[in-house]
Amino acid sequence: KLMKIVLVQGINGNVGTSSVSAGLAHACTLIDKKSLVVDANLKKAEPQLATFFNLEKDSFGWSDALLQQTFDKNSPSFVYHYENQCYLMPLGKAQDLDLSKSNAIADKLIFKLKQLQKLDYIFIDGGIRGNELGCSLTDKVDLVLSLLKPDGNSAFRLNYMDPLLDHEFLLINDFNLKSKLNYDLKDLYQVSPFKAQLLKSTITYDECMLQSLIRQMPITKYLPISASSLDIQKLLFELILILDGEKAQSDNGND
Repeated sequence: KLMKIVLVQGINGNVGTSSVSAGLAHACTLIDKKSLVVDANLKKAEPQLATFFNLEKDSFGWSDALLQQTFDKNSPSFVYHYENQCYLMPLGKAQDLDLSKSNAIADKLIFKLKQLQKLDYIFIDGGIRGNELGCSLTDKVDLVLSLLKPDGNSAFRLNYMDPLLDHEFLLINDFNLKSKLNYDLKDLYQVSPFKAQLLKSTITYDECMLQSLIRQMPITKYLPISASSLDIQKLLFELILILDGEKAQSDNGND
């Protein structure tokens, strides 16, 4: 079975791309799948992805190897084993990366990822939708997962958002079950031009998500039976169905 790469990005900032990416990667281990999560969020001042895996924020990462020209080594020192079949590729100190060459950086990153053997799923935390590296990655991955949080500006963003890619899907994160505004906005999404690409899954607002960051572990490890953890697991299954479905359609088209 071919490895699948998912780019996780936010419609705007602070929508939880790191927590969702970490949760998805760890959730793979619960169904005996081998996963890697990659921090490619260049715009975040304080990267959080490494923290979810109890790794120092300034740990040696793929951007450091790229700048030191050690990126192409057969046994990369920037891939860390977390536990079971879950691995992490931190960003490192990316301040000196030349983002005018983001397409070349994306090509190198995807090429390296495809060299890694026996992985089932790779999740890339790409930060905010539309950033230089994220844009360069979108056509090189199997699926783009775009997160949004229902808030007072959601309707405005919906009206002015760029069209979605064919392989891009929307996920509502931090959905508050007690908020009428959240339900109203969810109804608005479901009648919008993007309704066909709005996932059935939502991630419920849950204080356990913050606690998992404090405890430095993915939510699916910290409390597997919490609402948000169970939602992450349901999301993983929905993504797998989409990825497998697209593969089946592609296979049928080649018959």
